Amino acid sequence: MKLIVMLFMIFMIVGCDTRKDIDDAQIKSEKLINLTLSANNGEKVEIKQIQATSDNLLENLEVKGSSEIVLLFFFTTWCEPCLGVMPHMERLSMQFDNKVKIYGIPIDDFVGEIENFESSVMLFVNSNEIKMPIIVDNFRLELLEYLQNIEGIPLLALYDNGSYVIDYLGAIPEEMLEFDITQLLNKDNQG
Repeated sequence: MKLIVMLFMIFMIVGCDTRKDIDDAQIKSEKLINLTLSANNGEKVEIKQIQATSDNLLENLEVKGSSEIVLLFFFTTWCEPCLGVMPHMERLSMQFDNKVKIYGIPIDDFVGEIENFESSVMLFVNSNEIKMPIIVDNFRLELLEYLQNIEGIPLLALYDNGSYVIDYLGAIPEEMLEFDITQLLNKDNQG
C-alpha cells in the first residue's frame, strides 16, 4: 500500500511540472513570429510570440491592430452565446470608435469540417449585419494551431499596446468589458 501511495505522489509531482508545457508552446509557436492576419475589410492584425511566461498561450502573444487596444473575439457561427455577444461587440466597437478595435475570429473550420468556410462565414456576417472586422484568411489557422485547444466559446482576449491584459471565456456582461476598456483608456491617457 505504501508503494502505491509513494508512486502516486511521484506521479503527481512529475505530472504537475508546467515548464515542459511552456517549452512545447514555445516550440509550437515559432511560426507565429510576425504573423499577419487580414480581416474582411482589409485591416491587418500583427501577432507574434513573445517569451513564454505562462501556460495561458494568449498571454504569450503580442497583438497589434489599427488601434492601441485590441480585442480578439473567437466564435463559431452556430454558437448561440456567440451570437448573443455579437450585438454587444458591435456596440462597444461603435462606442469606443477608433480607440478600440474588435476583430472577430471564426473557428468553425478548426472545430469541425465545414464546406466553403469563407463564404459560409461571410453569409453569416451579412445576414446578421455584423460590422466588426472578421478575420477569415488561412493564416488564422496558424494562430488557432498555436492556441491548441480553445476550451470554450465565445472567447475574448484583450490587449493594450500589444500586451496581454485579460481574457474572458463565455458570454460576459457588456458592462464588464466596457469597464476594463475604460480603465485601459484612462491609463493610456494619463501615461
